[in-house]
Amino acid sequence: MIYLVRHAQPMVRRKVAPDRWQLTADGRSAAARLAGRLPWDPYLVASGEPKAIQTLQCAYPGRAVDVDPRFGEVRRAEPVDDGYAERRRRYVSGLLLPGWELASAVAARFAAAVTDHLGRADGRPLVIGTHGMALTVWLAALLPAALTAGPAEFWAALALPDVLAVDPSTATVVRQEG
Repeated sequence: MIYLVRHAQPMVRRKVAPDRWQLTADGRSAAARLAGRLPWDPYLVASGEPKAIQTLQCAYPGRAVDVDPRFGEVRRAEPVDDGYAERRRRYVSGLLLPGWELASAVAARFAAAVTDHLGRADGRPLVIGTHGMALTVWLAALLPAALTAGPAEFWAALALPDVLAVDPSTATVVRQEG
């Protein structure tokens, strides 16, 4: 089983690139509460972004978290402003935005990382600390029928943090409620 963990609430700082944001105190508390929604003895890996690593560290205190930048968020040139949600909805729906990584490239790098880390997990559940757009694009490519309302609505419904159990063999994606 694969568990996708969308990071908890970061401290948004306009003069700091989003891929360097840290979790807020509330984000750390919310991440710690994920423990009841996640498997006991998984293989842990996160993107290289602090907010994703910190989310797993809070959920699994004292446990080692491997890092793989292929689980990182969509690479993009995007201002930190009020238009972010609409841009992101358009992107995950398949619209190519200037300066944004191709969705097919995101899905390919994410899929390759999943394959690699499933092998390293050696039968244990795989828990991936990642990001909303990246996980949505990968799921839309892998299991499009599982995103019943479509990628934009799926992305918009993701919480900070959130946990999704993905079973590629049954083509299911199930939100792990807390």
